[in-house]
Amino acid sequence: MTRRAFDCIIVVMKWAIILLTLNLSGCAAVYTGASTATMLATGKSIPDHVITQATGSDCSALRVVTGEKDYYCEQRDISKTYNRNRF
Repeated sequence: MTRRAFDCIIVVMKWAIILLTLNLSGCAAVYTGASTATMLATGKSIPDHVITQATGSDCSALRVVTGEKDYYCEQRDISKTYNRNRF
């Protein structure tokens, strides 16, 4: 392999790393925006919704951070649940 070919490979690898980094940071910005919008609309972040669906409990990190409750998840009262469909 010649020196010039090696230098070209290095340049391509550097650009690939830069583009990958920019791409991943773009995804993080989209996720942060979506999670913030979800938090403002429902009072729960995206991971809170996922954990709520997985456990069947009502989970919210915001309640713990604001000091409203001392626990992350609380069991749902079945008598107050009108839609029994989990989907």
